[in-house]
Amino acid sequence: MKPLLYLHIGTHKTGSTAIQRALPVGGAAALKAGLVRLDIHGDVARANWTEDDARTLRSHLSGQIVPGASRYLLTCEGFSGNPLQGYANAPVAAERLRAATADFDVRVVVFLRRQDDFLESIYTQLIHQGGSQSFEAFLQTMPAGGPDWHRLLTTYAAEFGRDNLVVRRYHATHYPRPESLLEDFCSILGVPTSVLAKADSTPNQGYSHEAQELARICNPHLDDAGRRQLRQLLQKIRPKPVFQSYAYFDLAGRRALLAACGESNDRVVREFFSGSGPLFPEPADSTDTAGQGEPLVATLVKMLLQRQHGSRLVRFATKLDRALGALKRRSAQP
Repeated sequence: MKPLLYLHIGTHKTGSTAIQRALPVGGAAALKAGLVRLDIHGDVARANWTEDDARTLRSHLSGQIVPGASRYLLTCEGFSGNPLQGYANAPVAAERLRAATADFDVRVVVFLRRQDDFLESIYTQLIHQGGSQSFEAFLQTMPAGGPDWHRLLTTYAAEFGRDNLVVRRYHATHYPRPESLLEDFCSILGVPTSVLAKADSTPNQGYSHEAQELARICNPHLDDAGRRQLRQLLQKIRPKPVFQSYAYFDLAGRRALLAACGESNDRVVREFFSGSGPLFPEPADSTDTAGQGEPLVATLVKMLLQRQHGSRLVRFATKLDRALGALKRRSAQP
């Protein structure tokens, strides 16, 4: 019999980093429980893929099979494709992964996030990486209607079989506690939660809408080191709970987007959950509660005074003052 492989394909912004940190390559506790996380490098969806690449990847994965292991894990959100292109290249990744994992009995694990939350989270990640475009400009670059989850699932079903897909909804309704996601992932793998590594002290933390806007305006005025430092400060002083909305969409905008995704989402429920009703809970009118409390600027200045010294602080404070002035002027415009 072929060894059992769980192929976790993401999608993006659905806790993949937490899963990968909790189940690292070479984790001793996981190996003791019979689970091995396979190592992989490179982009399987890249354009210059060759037959040699295909043979090398298959050999690399098969070479990591070890005696005593009952199941394997291969995880990368990039397997779902490029989120900025609506996962249009997912068929390429799926076909190459099927060939590369031919020596395994594969189960594909995928998490789906409600489309409005997904787009807000992807946009936030771009700002974290140094971007400065507005949310409205970002939406203009994305495929209309948001990601089509039915198309992604049928793409992988065509390669691995519909019965071999394990589909989950990434939403607070289904994961009400911080540890719920990892507990469920362990249940999918059939391993105890004792295999999980100790929580990382520097999680992939988001921050509030107000802090996000501050970062967006400051990014063009900072170098890479400055952007990283600002991000770390904002993550510390304005952290955002995992499922809290960034509030870029208003309620009407959320409903309009989900209406555009309605037919696709309904097909996901019928074909992959064997049920009826909405794929995700209806959106509520959201407010950014992470920005409440002490004013952001006052807190940020405190952090800078604690962590910065001399002329660097003066230069950064000057840039920050200019950025805040621009933000106030924009806010005052009708």
